[in-house]
Amino acid sequence: MASWIAAIVDTGGRADFWTVVRRHHVFAAIDTVPARALIGFSDLRDFEASTRLAQELSTAVSTTAIGLFMQTVSDVYGLRVFTCGQLVRRIDYSRDEGGWVEVSGTPQSWEPVLFFDGPASPDATRWPDTIYDDLDDADLTRYEAARQMGDAAPVMDLVHATGGGIHRVVKALGVTPDKDDAQYHRPRWWRRFRK
Repeated sequence: MASWIAAIVDTGGRADFWTVVRRHHVFAAIDTVPARALIGFSDLRDFEASTRLAQELSTAVSTTAIGLFMQTVSDVYGLRVFTCGQLVRRIDYSRDEGGWVEVSGTPQSWEPVLFFDGPASPDATRWPDTIYDDLDDADLTRYEAARQMGDAAPVMDLVHATGGGIHRVVKALGVTPDKDDAQYHRPRWWRRFRK
């Protein structure tokens, strides 16, 4: 089972970024403040923790933050984008719930790498991971036209989420998926009562 939970926060290069996010139980693993910080989660049981933290940090830093989660064994994937605490994009996929559970809000500039992974043509060196290999010629033509436009809306019935797509999004945002800049540590229950 491969599970991954993370948040990506636009830091704005704020000198006080690590100080601000520490108040939200985020502890830096590096000394510098990157343009975008990747925050990892050690507790992989609560997928929604990444989206709650992304919303909190987007409010605290007055910026954009993305909560991401995936569990590849059950094909569950999610991305939530917040700007200054407001949800602006939600993308949820669950194989067991029939595929795209929710795709709402304003499309983001990085989305083509989530939905498209190369051409779907017989002469392609590698088949895209976001589509099944049993599509007919009409579907392949639709997919290729949508890929060329960079808009998955017309072919959501043909594409599905993948771990590769999530990692491509992270890389497109200039962040290394397997190198956390910080770690979120859920507060212990007894700390919640301390002032």
